[in-house]
Amino acid sequence: MLARNDDHTRSIIWRSVMSVTSVVIILIAVFFLIRMFTMNPLEGTWDYEDSDLIMTIKGNNTAIIKWPDEFDGNQIAVSMDYDIDSKTKTFSLHLNTDAVKKAADSEGISEDVITQALDRLDGTYDYNMEQNQLTLTDREYGSQLIFEKE
Repeated sequence: MLARNDDHTRSIIWRSVMSVTSVVIILIAVFFLIRMFTMNPLEGTWDYEDSDLIMTIKGNNTAIIKWPDEFDGNQIAVSMDYDIDSKTKTFSLHLNTDAVKKAADSEGISEDVITQALDRLDGTYDYNMEQNQLTLTDREYGSQLIFEKE
């Protein structure tokens, strides 16, 4: 077909190939633009530099907290709810009582121990990210929590 020097067929094939590649390029550009402007900048696993607290921030507004020092040495993971406002750069952690109850029942640890530890994290923070370091500054008292990205 191409070897017979058929210009009409070659033109149709060329237009088809160019149309498909143009659509693919546009879809890829739209994907990256949407991902860039709607992505959660804090998503990932963060390791607190002053203790063994590990916070995994997921895209579905849940943060998984692992804190063996505060949970009597148990390696349990408790989820907390969070809200993020990237315009004002605020990050709010909220205690999820259902998750606390579920973790306490599954691990045989007191709900009070888990609640007491997570109450220290509950609150609203200003966040700042520089390279692989996340700084959460308590809006009320000004204390800082510094995390390194794993």
